[in-house]
Amino acid sequence: MNGHIERHVSIAADRDGTVVAKVTKTIVTVGHVEPAGGVISTGDGSGNGGSSEASASRKGRSADSGSYASDCFDVDALCDAREKAVIEVLRAYLRPQTAPACLIDRLHHCLGDDMPPTGVERRSSR
Repeated sequence: MNGHIERHVSIAADRDGTVVAKVTKTIVTVGHVEPAGGVISTGDGSGNGGSSEASASRKGRSADSGSYASDCFDVDALCDAREKAVIEVLRAYLRPQTAPACLIDRLHHCLGDDMPPTGVERRSSR
């Protein structure tokens, strides 16, 4: 790998009479990656990108501090009761405590485990 990454975002605008049917905007972000995997610099491809240290210092933190506490979304301070309930439902759905039974069955099948499918009791050998 040459340490070069690109990100493309495209949005287009089509006008049908007086109504905008579709909007398109293209953004190209080019970055150079050091071998350890951290982004050294990013930009729009014109060479105007800044370093991660400069970007981090503009935001009031050091590039390697990893402290983004001020960037976190505070649910308790910014949401009403209804919004908090919706967030909790989404969290429960998107981050279940256990994997779905069908996924566990497929994993056992792929790994060649001796385990029966979920919900089926193991038969004892006589």
